[in-house]
Amino acid sequence: MELLTDNDIFDLLDGVASEEVTQRHEKLCKTDESYRQYFSELHGLNESLNILPLESPSLAFENTLINRWEAAQTNYKIPTVLKRTPFIFAGIMLSLMFIVMLFFIQLQPTTTGFTAIDF
Repeated sequence: MELLTDNDIFDLLDGVASEEVTQRHEKLCKTDESYRQYFSELHGLNESLNILPLESPSLAFENTLINRWEAAQTNYKIPTVLKRTPFIFAGIMLSLMFIVMLFFIQLQPTTTGFTAIDF
C-alpha cells in the first residue's frame, strides 16, 4: 500500500482530508508500525504548531505599508508615448488614405465622353 504524503497527513490532522485518505490512514495505522510512529511525531508537531500564537505585524508597519502603497498609486503617470499613440495612429491612417485617394484619382479616365472612331 502506498504511504501517505506529509500534506495528506496534515490534511488528516486538520480534519480536511478526503474519505480515501482517511481510509488509507486507518489501514496503515493497523498494519505499519513505522507509519504509526511517524504519524505520532507529526501529530505532536501539529499540536505544537496549533498552540503557538500567531504573530501580527506592528501598527507602524501596517501604516507605513499603506502610506507607501497610496503614494505609489498617486504618483503613477501615463507615459507620453501612450498618450500620443492614438493621435499618431490616426495621423498615419489619414495620410495613407490621402495617398490612396491620389493614386485612384490618377487611374480615372481623363475624358468624360465617347469619341468617334474613324475607319
